[in-house]
Amino acid sequence: MMEDLKGYLDKLRDSLDIVSVISRYVKLKKRGRNYVGLCPFHDEKTPSFVVSPEKQIFHCFGCGASGDVVKFLMRIEDIDFKTAVKELAKEAGMSVPHFSKSVQDNSSEKSRLKEVMKIAETFFKSQLNKNVIDYLKERGVTEQSIEKFGIGFAPDNGDKFIAYTKQNGVSVDELKNTGLARVDKNGKIYAYFWNRIILPIFDLRGDIIAFGGRIFGTGEPKYLNSPDTILFTKGNLLYPLNIAKAGIRQKHAALVVEGYFDALTLQQEGIDIAVSSMGTSFTDAQAKLLKRFADIAYFLYDDDAAGIKGAERAVEVCSKRGLEIKIAVPFEGLDPDEIVLKYGKEKIEKMIANADDPLKFIAEAELKIEGNSPQGRTRVMQKLIETISKIANKTEAYEYIKQIGNIFDMDTAVLIDQYNALKKSYGRKQYRKDELPIKKDKVVTAEELLTQAVIQRPDFLPLIMANLDIESFFDVEYKNIFLKAKNDIENGRSPDPKSWSGLSDKELSIAAELALRDSMLINEVAIKQTIEIIKKDLFLRSRAPELFKEYEETGNLDKLREYNSIQQKLGGRWAYYSQKKQEGDKDE
Repeated sequence: MMEDLKGYLDKLRDSLDIVSVISRYVKLKKRGRNYVGLCPFHDEKTPSFVVSPEKQIFHCFGCGASGDVVKFLMRIEDIDFKTAVKELAKEAGMSVPHFSKSVQDNSSEKSRLKEVMKIAETFFKSQLNKNVIDYLKERGVTEQSIEKFGIGFAPDNGDKFIAYTKQNGVSVDELKNTGLARVDKNGKIYAYFWNRIILPIFDLRGDIIAFGGRIFGTGEPKYLNSPDTILFTKGNLLYPLNIAKAGIRQKHAALVVEGYFDALTLQQEGIDIAVSSMGTSFTDAQAKLLKRFADIAYFLYDDDAAGIKGAERAVEVCSKRGLEIKIAVPFEGLDPDEIVLKYGKEKIEKMIANADDPLKFIAEAELKIEGNSPQGRTRVMQKLIETISKIANKTEAYEYIKQIGNIFDMDTAVLIDQYNALKKSYGRKQYRKDELPIKKDKVVTAEELLTQAVIQRPDFLPLIMANLDIESFFDVEYKNIFLKAKNDIENGRSPDPKSWSGLSDKELSIAAELALRDSMLINEVAIKQTIEIIKKDLFLRSRAPELFKEYEETGNLDKLREYNSIQQKLGGRWAYYSQKKQEGDKDE
């Protein structure tokens, strides 16, 4: 190098602020003398990634990743040491170092293949002709965009491409390793792309690592990507994220579309957060990549079967990465590039602002297919629960279930039952891990415990009956089960749920489950405490009407305040009791 490597690196580190560099990829918050955030190198919910501006190092206490600013850039951008040092040197305003042969790494093959891709790009750009340019202009692509995005053309005559690369020192193995050519069983080499408009696919640093080709005229497939190589893995990148990342980082948001030209035209018209999944389903790798720059991803999907599937997939993969999602729905059957060219960027911005929650989008789209009948709505709810069951985070899954309840005006507890049943079908071990608890009213929980007690420990029946009127049970299901067990005991039999008739299927299921529960909590102290909970509830239930009557007679506001306090304590039960009271008054 131009000077001692260690000395140069020390100077480079001193010229850069590691917090500033890492903040482009990780949201950091100051904590004491350091900064903390979620580690970009492994999945976590609690920040364990620490950056020290004094020591100019980072360390993750979760996965153990650590190092200086050079190491961070190498890992986050998946680049070699030399590339990281050169990029940071440019940022620091230092002269770019020249590495001697002693400072080598294992990236020489990748570097050479990127050179081959540049040679190919030069050829494709040289083959642009008037017909292709006219077609692009008809699609709304400007000359500036043709140049900016490096658009080219692969002619019908593939031999022309092979000859050009050979003249420029590219070997057959290099063409094969870049996916630019294939060799048939007879040993003949032929070009991978022909008669296609060519769009270079760039990595985050702007190096060409693959190409996408759109057929010119008619033919199948309409779009063709380079095959997987050591430079490129389909589904690991978004197009053109190297250009879009600045806008996405600034706005903390991205707009994901499907086609190359959709993203290209949106970028051209000023939607600088637009990227394309390049015709593939949105992948976990793409979600992970996008999370480095954005907090929310907007997906522009059609409300058809393909759009529904795409939205379901987006919910699954984005939830793993903590990436919020919204769905923007096109209209008039237009593609995103057609919308922006016809109505301008303001229309796209309005669509983003009005984007739907993904479950609402899926529900409305599915109802168009299934119909709004009870059967159709049931099928749609089941599909939504199946989508939610793929979400790894239980808190997020619970929030989505509450949304389904709001959309369909359905009791959340019923939906959680369905969710848990579906999770149970995936396997007992997974079910125990993923089961969502149903939040129960403490009085209902008390009635549940007493019902379990009378089934498992008949000797507690006298204690319970001496203190409570079972007819006053709030939960009808537990009351019915309790009375069946009581009847068995009074007739000299042990409570036996399988012999009970007159109960609903759900009540029989509850009774069987209670009979099989661990009886460790069933003891005299627990029974007495539980009885007191119910007795307090009964007192409040009887006291409330008295207080309200006193308020009406005297106008005493203290009585009204006490009455309102009881209402809050009783919660949803108060409406139930009030309704029963009104029904009783009418009967009288």
